[in-house]
Amino acid sequence: MKPVPGSYILVLHNPDRQAIQVGKWRSLVFQPGFYLYTGSAFGSGGVKARLGRHLRESKSLRWHIDYLRAAAKPFGAFISYEAQRLEHLWAQQLSAIPEWLAIEGFGCSDCQCRSHLFHSPVAPDMQLLRQHLECAPAFYPC
Repeated sequence: MKPVPGSYILVLHNPDRQAIQVGKWRSLVFQPGFYLYTGSAFGSGGVKARLGRHLRESKSLRWHIDYLRAAAKPFGAFISYEAQRLEHLWAQQLSAIPEWLAIEGFGCSDCQCRSHLFHSPVAPDMQLLRQHLECAPAFYPC
């Protein structure tokens, strides 16, 4: 990971069905399987700092993803260092893939997206995902 601006898709594995209170927003039941979370990192430290925060075990719970991350294990991340923010475009593209179920309203309280979190009970086909995503981000396993 580079300390420069970019967009990412964090891939998490949730081994068990579990109910999680997502801050003050609401309680959600997360099913076993894999989750894709779209985000961007255009602040200080760029992608390296943002994904580093997501990957840390110990941190204050601030964003929706922090609550899921506390229970799910990192699997990897797709990363693009394109100058444009791709998180919203990727969220739209993931919404169009039948195998990935959007978790309504998750991570998108500040935009018009349906969701920034998507679930599948089976491991993602990395090649297929890259084909569906604009700018074909590189995948980095954890």
